[in-house]
Amino acid sequence: MGEELIPLFVRLSVEQAERLDRAVAAIDARKKDVVSGLIDQHVDPDSPQGLAALRTLAGLGRGELVPAAAPGASAPPASAAAPGVAATPEGGDLDDPARPILTPAGAAALLGVRAVDVLELAEHGELPGRRVAGQWRFARAALIDWVAGGQSASQRSASR
Repeated sequence: MGEELIPLFVRLSVEQAERLDRAVAAIDARKKDVVSGLIDQHVDPDSPQGLAALRTLAGLGRGELVPAAAPGASAPPASAAAPGVAATPEGGDLDDPARPILTPAGAAALLGVRAVDVLELAEHGELPGRRVAGQWRFARAALIDWVAGGQSASQRSASR
């Protein structure tokens, strides 16, 4: 018998799912074989370089903003920017915890937690935030109020 397999359930955007479907159809393969191959080839949690690459990928998968290249300029190498740092095209740091509106990484920096924890709390309605064009955004003042003992988003909804 082969190696033991465990189920993996993930949520993908419609575009990502369609791209995966087109890829497996084009090469006449199974999704599990493509995903397994991608993991074998690209997931290295045992080296600092591998972890940095994974942090960058995880940020992109969560809808984080990436620096835009100037017209005619080549994109900066992945190592040029700090992993997970979102920037405006003008170079302003959207993750700066002093800004009034924050990305998940900026909210995480303000709260002193991981961005993945911020996203999980927001997805469950436990942290005040809103999706804007499919990306989570957080009001700095609302996060400070929440930490100070204010109501969560779900509690505010229930009390209306």
